[in-house]
Amino acid sequence: MPSEPKQDETSPVESPLDRVAAAVARGFARSPQFWTAVLVTLVTFGFAWFCQQIQGPPLPSIQDEFSYLIAGETYAEGKLAMPRHPVWEYFESYHILQTPAYASKYPPAQGLFLALGIRLGNPIYGVWLSVALLAAAIAWMLFPLKQHGLAGLFGLWAGAWFGGASYWAQSFWGGAVAALGTVLVWGGLIRFWKLPSIRSASWMSAGAGILFLSRPFEGFLACSVPLGLIVWRLIRTPPEVTRLRMLACLGAGALPLASAFVFQGAVNHAVTGSAWRLPYVEYNAQYDANPYFLFQKTGLFPEFRHPRMEKFDVFYRGEERLNNPVYRDVQKRLTRIGSFYPGTLGIVIIATGVFLTRSFWLKWAIISGGVSLLGVILIFPFTLHYYAPLVAPLLIGLFTGATAIMATPLYQRRQRLCLGVLSVVLLFDIGTRADSFVPNEEIKSFRANKTMLEERLAQEPGKHLVVVRYTDEAPVRHTEYVYNSANIDAQRVIWARWMENGSNVPLFRYYKDRTFWLLTVGSGKPALRKFAWMEADTAPSGTSPLPDESKTPSANRSPGPQNPEG
Repeated sequence: MPSEPKQDETSPVESPLDRVAAAVARGFARSPQFWTAVLVTLVTFGFAWFCQQIQGPPLPSIQDEFSYLIAGETYAEGKLAMPRHPVWEYFESYHILQTPAYASKYPPAQGLFLALGIRLGNPIYGVWLSVALLAAAIAWMLFPLKQHGLAGLFGLWAGAWFGGASYWAQSFWGGAVAALGTVLVWGGLIRFWKLPSIRSASWMSAGAGILFLSRPFEGFLACSVPLGLIVWRLIRTPPEVTRLRMLACLGAGALPLASAFVFQGAVNHAVTGSAWRLPYVEYNAQYDANPYFLFQKTGLFPEFRHPRMEKFDVFYRGEERLNNPVYRDVQKRLTRIGSFYPGTLGIVIIATGVFLTRSFWLKWAIISGGVSLLGVILIFPFTLHYYAPLVAPLLIGLFTGATAIMATPLYQRRQRLCLGVLSVVLLFDIGTRADSFVPNEEIKSFRANKTMLEERLAQEPGKHLVVVRYTDEAPVRHTEYVYNSANIDAQRVIWARWMENGSNVPLFRYYKDRTFWLLTVGSGKPALRKFAWMEADTAPSGTSPLPDESKTPSANRSPGPQNPEG
């Protein structure tokens, strides 16, 4: 009977870790695009989580963030809008509609990601997921341009760029969703150009749909050049059969974009009552007549119920526009764009690609970026994530330039040295952009005061109504306390406005079972004190007087304080 062969003692024994590594290597060899995308997604999400452990949990403080969070909470409940509240006049706030329905004025894409995060346990998870998908989509977009390893590195670099300390990952109003849309458009376009298919057309359609549901105007600019290239390709394709096949692929792949149109129409109908009227348009009709572009004139403002909102929309934003002429504003915007997106370094790398290659995609990426930049730079007011659609053309330019540098004789001779220098430069570049959105003193003060007030109210038993009154000295831009969740009455603490030019009795009557607080906001720390209100025999008319600590409320007197507390 033959004996079993003895194991070679000199051969290494394969460990479980080795087997896992071998399986991963085989997976990357079979499906490099898929596994690269998975790796980039996980690394970016983990990096965003790690940066939060250092910075602390994000606290909403910008007006837009509260509006997006209301959208996220609404969608998380399976609704497109919340019904108008019976005393909605006391809850009016910036970028939020109270009537005909209670909803955010913004397009729904960011809110949908926040809703997903809410369902997972925290809205910030949805933000991190959008950034992680953006980084993975960037690697996927660059894969057809060869240099697969470099495409993965660019995805990781973008993940560190947008998913670290950037406000795109550590706040609730970043530009990752819109950037994801434009990356999908370009990734699908590159694949469709090489081999027309329903899949590549669907990717383009999905990206265009995301842009439509996130930033419609900027998305239209971002899609204009890819759309022109598709039309040009159709015209230049000689065989009629091939042209018809391309049209069939585009038609079949248009389902995601068509679905986005239908969904936006449903949101419009739920919020405004018309499938054709955007919530953004409805909000501007009710509150904001400021121009959307720098060259437009200011319209007629409506009559405001709250002087605080009039002070912001009419005076603050009006002064901001008048004090910044177009030429000065454009210069300031270009400087800020260069501080967030790769400015000087990016120009050098892209210029290298222009001089060393004749890349078809580099040329059209530059043209597309120029169209988006010229269009978006005229929008008023200015925010960095308005330029999110620039991400795809910018990354194509950087990738092409880096590929050209890697093909030079110097790089071929000194690969390790050049790669090390490039890595250090990129890491330094990311570090310099980590503070591209540093909260100013007003935001820091608001966050500290809001946290202090919430902790103070958390110590009190029962349910509460905080009525906020602003003095003339209160900061205007980032100091706003009247924000509530999508389901207002379910909150333990509700924030409402003190009606300066009308009666507050309907508000007090509606929430008569809650503990009343008056929050006075001025130039210093806000003052919070408790007061009591009793239903009068005859409801007072006109302006409700402020709670007066020197008087005791009775059945025939307007609201007054009891047991005032600081």
